[in-house]
Amino acid sequence: MEISEKKGPSKKRNILFTVAFLFFLGLAIYSGAQIYLSMRAYAASANEYDTLREMYEPFEAVAADAGDNSPAETEGLPDPEEEEASPVESRPVAPPRDPKEVNSEYIGWLKISGTVISYPVVQDMKGTDNDKYLTTSFEGRRSGLGAIFMDFRCSGDFKAYHSIVYGHNAKNGTMFGSLAKYLDAVYMEKHREITVTLPNGTKEIWRVFAARKSDITDHAYRLVFSHPDSFAAFAATLDAPEGVSRILTLSTCTTGGSNDERMLVHAAIIDAASKPVEDQAEEQLEKQAEEEAEEQLEQQAEDQVEERTEDQREEQAGVLEAGPEEPAGVETETEGSGIQI
Repeated sequence: MEISEKKGPSKKRNILFTVAFLFFLGLAIYSGAQIYLSMRAYAASANEYDTLREMYEPFEAVAADAGDNSPAETEGLPDPEEEEASPVESRPVAPPRDPKEVNSEYIGWLKISGTVISYPVVQDMKGTDNDKYLTTSFEGRRSGLGAIFMDFRCSGDFKAYHSIVYGHNAKNGTMFGSLAKYLDAVYMEKHREITVTLPNGTKEIWRVFAARKSDITDHAYRLVFSHPDSFAAFAATLDAPEGVSRILTLSTCTTGGSNDERMLVHAAIIDAASKPVEDQAEEQLEKQAEEEAEEQLEQQAEDQVEERTEDQREEQAGVLEAGPEEPAGVETETEGSGIQI
């Protein structure tokens, strides 16, 4: 009897241990599978957007012969302030193709220089909510990272009083995973400029003026304004610059917060009429040609004035050598000639 009493509890402990072991083993396998799937999703998304950038990212102006020169390299060179600035040149390659070839709902390219944020922006033009691009990539495949997309209620040309663009808070920092860095004032100061390139090539420059954590009930998600004064009052609540005509908000979820918590970055339009870089370079070349033509005309005019002045001097010199002209019909008396005047 004593032996059987000892074996009973031991058997139960073995069963409990086995169940616990299998449970934690299953949990480890599941967690590992989830990590693997996440890493594969991140890799697939990274490859997709790297390819898109290579093929479609709008070009930026690049200064000729730009680069960091060491003191040894610049020693003895003319002071750049004393020389005329060289014209801005675009990259010497063919322009990118149209992203609409891949997705007809493409509405622009959003880029923040100095960050990983450089993505095509889409908008579900036929939907009644913002669900589509939460799980659909720019190329249209199913993806946990989705795409960078504008609220379906906004005007797709970024011309509304308030435009909201969403992106996932990816754990590897891609998509809008770096927006939380804007809570650091130093980081914000270094990365204030947002460039939006529209499908027609026009560039719009926006300047970040605020960043904060909030939730989905925040008034910052307001999109309808009945009057300019109504928008002005709204802009004031966001501490936007006085007189701002349009606001762009970037929105993503947060790490470690509630499901309703959001990270918001607000920017104001500062340059709404920028032309494509190719057009800017063309205009600069035209302007340079016009200035050179004007200089040539001025030089020609100066040369003509100098020629006329020289001719006049030569004529005067010839007159002085010949002496004064005698009046017609008047005879002068020469010595011994007997001819009288």
